[in-house]
Amino acid sequence: MPSNEMSFGKYAAHKVRTYLTRMANMPVACRVAFMVLVASYLNAVLSIAMTVACGVYVICNRECRKDICSDNNNLISLGLCALFIGVSFFNRNYVGILAMLFFTFLVFIMTSVRKRITRRFFEDLVTAHLTYSVFAVIVAFIEWCCHLSAPIYRSASTFLNPLYFSYFIAISAVMATYRLVVSPRARLVHGFVLLIDIFGMLLSGGRLPWIGMFAGCLAVLIFCRKYKLFVLFSIAICFMIGFAAMFPNLPILESLRLGSIGAGYEERIPYWKLALEGFEKSPFFGQGILGVLNLSLQKNPGILSHIFDANGGLATAMESLKYSRNVPNGLMLHAHNILFDMLCNLGIIGSIIFMFCLVRYLTNMYSKFDYKSNQPMIALMVGFICAVTVNSILDCQFIGAQTMAFTVILFSATGLKKEKGYDDLKNELTLQEIREHFSKKIHKKISR
Repeated sequence: MPSNEMSFGKYAAHKVRTYLTRMANMPVACRVAFMVLVASYLNAVLSIAMTVACGVYVICNRECRKDICSDNNNLISLGLCALFIGVSFFNRNYVGILAMLFFTFLVFIMTSVRKRITRRFFEDLVTAHLTYSVFAVIVAFIEWCCHLSAPIYRSASTFLNPLYFSYFIAISAVMATYRLVVSPRARLVHGFVLLIDIFGMLLSGGRLPWIGMFAGCLAVLIFCRKYKLFVLFSIAICFMIGFAAMFPNLPILESLRLGSIGAGYEERIPYWKLALEGFEKSPFFGQGILGVLNLSLQKNPGILSHIFDANGGLATAMESLKYSRNVPNGLMLHAHNILFDMLCNLGIIGSIIFMFCLVRYLTNMYSKFDYKSNQPMIALMVGFICAVTVNSILDCQFIGAQTMAFTVILFSATGLKKEKGYDDLKNELTLQEIREHFSKKIHKKISR
């Protein structure tokens, strides 16, 4: 028994040393990106502060500036950011200017990472995301238990809004599915993380994010040609849908509000109308980022002070805005649809330039990869796109500070290229094998 305890301690020390050594040997841009990613999980204010600080550091670092300027795609992206800071200023969209500056700092970090990112570093980002997802779900469960007396409560965990939490969980589930494919020896661990993510999605109370999560997971399995797992996942999804339909009144299922699904669509119609109004005013370049919020503030100039006065401060005001149904008439944060948001924020020309940049990043990644040996990596990106697109039909969760930060950092994977000598995750030692290895060494020392 003592040998087993020592072997586990040795294993833990081995993993800590490995990650610390890897972090120390990382390029500056990768260390900065990792810090921004971790900060984005913890708190919105911390995410903004860390992004701004790291963005300024990247701009001031000569090595990072050289990496950014070495790729034309990066320069086009930064030019697009500069364009829409100007568009926001022209439309007196001062909230949009601040949001665009935050996004610009993220783009500086992402573009500097794209030159230096390796498959191993990206796998570390995935590990960090999956590890934190378990912690986030535990926090969400504690939060839900503290509000059992409420008729319907949707946990937000460490995120600003329950929908942001559900978006985070959907991305985590796609990653866990990816790891099920590339790391078969650790399927038990990643299967457990996937189940935790499903439980977290229940706690968040999201409805459309379920479809985004399922679409992303199934896309990963299809593109990896894991048809048996695809059938197994499909059966499990059908079982969950049937169970929810049979027992909609269970306490854990009440937050899904299955009896009022149509109400979510009706609530968003005013948002879409305001977004189209903003598009009609400036059809070519839009209103700038958060154009819908700017238009609603222009129509109701005293609404923010009214919210603060009515709720007794900023913290309680943010709590009152936690759900869209609590937002007072006139204050609209965004259009809750990716198409309407793009038209209102970017206009026709801006949307075309944005899609051009996005497609160029993805095609460059695909051209650098050998598809046969990197099927899971391509499948993961397809799963990301499916999950984000489906979730954006009735919402745009990646507009939040935290969600935007980790989405942009993870998007730096488009800079990945084929690497010689990369050890696939299939060949990594499992926890049990490492424990047995250390146990044998310890027994040898004891016998001596």
